[in-house]
Amino acid sequence: MADTWLTAFTVSDFQDLLDLLKKHPDWRAALRQHILPDDLLEIPARRRRSAESQRRTDETLAALALRQDRLAAQLEAPTGRVDALNARTARATPVLWLDSGVNSEVTATAGVAARTGAHLLLEALARHGVDTLFGVPGHGAYPIYDALNDVAAIRPYVGRNEQGVTFAAEGFASATGRVAVATSVPRAGLTNAATAIWEANDMPSRLLFLLEADPSHRAILGPICRYHEIATSAEAIVPAVEGLLARLTRGRPGSAALEVPQAVLAGGVAAQPRAASGTATTHAIPASLPGIAEALVTAHRPLLIAGAPAADAPEALTHLAEALGAPVLVDGRGKGAIPDRHALALGMSWARLRPAEELVAAADVVLAIGATDAPIDVDEGSAIVAQRPTEWRARHLLQIDWDGARSGVTRGAAFGHVPTLLDALAGHIPPRRGDSGWEPGQMAAAREAFRRYAAETVPWALPLWHHLRASLPEETILCADSLVGLWTARLYPVDRPRSFLYPWGTGTLGRAVPAALGAARAYPHRPVVALMGDGAFMYNAQELATAALHGQKIVVLIANDDGYGAIKHNMTRMFGRSIAHELRNPDFVALGRAFGMRARRLATLDDLPTAIHDALDAPDSSIIELPLELRPPRF
Repeated sequence: MADTWLTAFTVSDFQDLLDLLKKHPDWRAALRQHILPDDLLEIPARRRRSAESQRRTDETLAALALRQDRLAAQLEAPTGRVDALNARTARATPVLWLDSGVNSEVTATAGVAARTGAHLLLEALARHGVDTLFGVPGHGAYPIYDALNDVAAIRPYVGRNEQGVTFAAEGFASATGRVAVATSVPRAGLTNAATAIWEANDMPSRLLFLLEADPSHRAILGPICRYHEIATSAEAIVPAVEGLLARLTRGRPGSAALEVPQAVLAGGVAAQPRAASGTATTHAIPASLPGIAEALVTAHRPLLIAGAPAADAPEALTHLAEALGAPVLVDGRGKGAIPDRHALALGMSWARLRPAEELVAAADVVLAIGATDAPIDVDEGSAIVAQRPTEWRARHLLQIDWDGARSGVTRGAAFGHVPTLLDALAGHIPPRRGDSGWEPGQMAAAREAFRRYAAETVPWALPLWHHLRASLPEETILCADSLVGLWTARLYPVDRPRSFLYPWGTGTLGRAVPAALGAARAYPHRPVVALMGDGAFMYNAQELATAALHGQKIVVLIANDDGYGAIKHNMTRMFGRSIAHELRNPDFVALGRAFGMRARRLATLDDLPTAIHDALDAPDSSIIELPLELRPPRF
């Protein structure tokens, strides 16, 4: 009761009371029976503190409002149409969004049509063969997830974090070459997913990311997306979907984003969706291709460098190499485009070992097939080609790529749908008559250089790759992270395209486990293995729960040196000392078992073959902890 009385007592009241007490001193004793003097004296101080607090709050709100006004002014032009559309659609089809933060929910008013813009979106994707939607549900994505109840061809794949589940989508795309589709809540969901979107763009993998339209997204998506559309009406959804899918599949791969205003996603639609065009896709053959074929046929010592696009036409690449008698160097993205065991396969071009550089210097023609380390920009490529002088490139370098965005001085170039160009080029190349101009000793020297390089640099770790290759079936998809992944790219033989996945686009940590889940989603009957260090594993360890949720089986190999080993080595090499590389790890075996996985810790690498055999035979996912310390490769 006293607290209520004091709360209602103002400073003015207090002053009046003091005046009365001066006139009537005998009232003091009576007043003390109802309220303590200390409480009474505290009233003015409370009021002053409250007033000061309110003043500071008002100043803060005013500053925030000013910043908001400035941001709104900057974004007014690109978002005016979206805001107007939301208002019009909300009036035409009443949908009440009750936003209470993370507990937001949607209540549709009576009379809303059963079909919505989200239905059009999903149905358009389904007509193009999309069967999985990767994401985490939440405010802004609710209409899409609700429509999944009615579009049975697409099933949700729910993860525990937007970065992890978008990496799963990117792994799906990398393993298949198909378009993977992911979504998230706007703003914070997008920033969580941004690293995976960036990886897809630079890898490149074919990723379509769906979002509720928001003015803040443009600045985020611009640097990390190749294609970006906003469908501002229900009628625009299907053309936008088909246009983005066409760009991703017919042009240079990468990430694409489609934003749709909330009111359009949730708004009712009456018209039936436009059917996808049944016209077969044809790809033009540029007039320069026969000239490239002629240059290769007449070359005495041709050399091929295969990048990511070659993975979509491995048979054509192998035929081309065999017909020309041309050795093949691959960049990391093209690993497996020609089997590593093939007599003409010489490994990764960016190793920059002297024999490989000598091969390039000795070649009279070098064909770069969409290889990001072959075309010409020294900032993006390995020195094995980029260091060659302009005069050499003008005489010797040929290029096939999606477009001319990464072109420079060449003897000849053909741009278009790279698999189609490779198939056409292979058709122009007759089998070579007589021996190749390459001496057997030249290619043997390059292979021996790779073997000696590994033996001299990481002799104690060589059993890892020997045991992996001996124990894993040829069809295994191996997803690797961080330092151990760099070594695996060099030393683990791969004989199938898209069966070694590494974050070449960003070099980020934390991709291996979720990418393995995406690959396993695409190929549930193929063995899928994730290999990484202890530091990288903890970036997205929560996605082990996703594997359990979806009943997936993967094998997780953790090379544990209880720290950021590469950071320690690099700092010591650069500065003579190191700091901030120590880690405190959980018990990985106990962690795996907590997620329902089989788990074991190996004493030596010699135990790895048995552990892999047991893991592949088991019905559940497995964690295998390896005792392994590595140093970064010499680039």
